[in-house]
Amino acid sequence: MGKPQGFLRLPWTIWVAGAAIAASGVMSIVGSLTRGNQTSDVVFWAGFISAGVSGLGNVIAHFGHHWRSEKWQPDEAIQTLLEAYLWDDGDAKVVKQGLRLNVLMPDRNGVLHSRFSVNMGGSPDRTLTWAENQGHIGYSFSTGKALAEDLSRFRHLTFEEVSAKMADYPIPWGLSRTHWQHLHGVGSALCVPIPHPTRSGRLIGVLVLDSPKPLAATDFLAAETQDRWSRRVARLGCLFSELGLVPK
Repeated sequence: MGKPQGFLRLPWTIWVAGAAIAASGVMSIVGSLTRGNQTSDVVFWAGFISAGVSGLGNVIAHFGHHWRSEKWQPDEAIQTLLEAYLWDDGDAKVVKQGLRLNVLMPDRNGVLHSRFSVNMGGSPDRTLTWAENQGHIGYSFSTGKALAEDLSRFRHLTFEEVSAKMADYPIPWGLSRTHWQHLHGVGSALCVPIPHPTRSGRLIGVLVLDSPKPLAATDFLAAETQDRWSRRVARLGCLFSELGLVPK
């Protein structure tokens, strides 16, 4: 469901408390008038209602700010989850393999852009975009298949040599010179498509785990690793949907 707006985000208990204050005051005024009590009683209860409503307004202002700043920050929730996923594999492993994580999502034209990342900082490859079937990332998104790719084997080649070498490769290359220059420090990558939680066959994006190490120095090819990240992206897709970041 989409995130609630404004003060409607407040818990029902706050609204009940406010309504009880107002109702109590109103009933007391009615009772005072019915019994013919002095005007001072009416004034007292009118003041009571005013104070109660004022207090409720302050509560709404305070908690409304709290809910907006603490409870409803979808990007922060996703970022925290991704960091937990990466570091859950072990600090030593992340540091030793130089692991980075990147989540790319398509725009309305189907071009993939980086939306969330961990350990990438200002890396130039974070600004790269990927069309359908373009490179290992575009291929994973267009086919819905997880893919582990060893890019280190191309490091000693020029862009022209790599393009010629990949002409008969089963995975479309399609990288520009800019792609190749920015990816030169990436040794290997594991691309895992993110499925939509309710729309069968539809993908939300691609999660890319990469390392400067050659593929053989990582565990990207291990069935256990790919299964673990497949389960993680399934949960990630559910969170995207619940936070309203993708249509349900």
